Amino acid sequence: MDNNVNYPIVAIPASDTTVDAPVAKRFARAPYFAIYHHDSLEFTFVKNQAGSPNGHTGVAAAKQLIDLHVDTVLVPDIGAKAFTVLHKQGIPVHRYTKDYTIRDALYELYERKLGQIVHHTDPHFVE
Repeated sequence: MDNNVNYPIVAIPASDTTVDAPVAKRFARAPYFAIYHHDSLEFTFVKNQAGSPNGHTGVAAAKQLIDLHVDTVLVPDIGAKAFTVLHKQGIPVHRYTKDYTIRDALYELYERKLGQIVHHTDPHFVE
């Protein structure tokens, strides 16, 4: 693996619209996504269009991030369908397991402390 890999556009599920807000505890039902643009060193926040209780939210959230041209996604957990959608687009998914702020989760990614996952992490999914 190339240790100089960059993460140009990173999406992080967010509980609010500031970098000091806590990361969301759920990927697809997060109220917002923090989108970090490494080139400009700026964050934008977008409303999660998939955050409804009607089902298939993971796939819809993944497609929203693809439409936003995200290169990397940070998640607390991710279901099989959402993971597959991102994986098929070549978008790496990294997992956080602590209650970070948006800013701290991003720092952990760039310091290579968040591992890339290769399979969904939904404990309720049975194959």
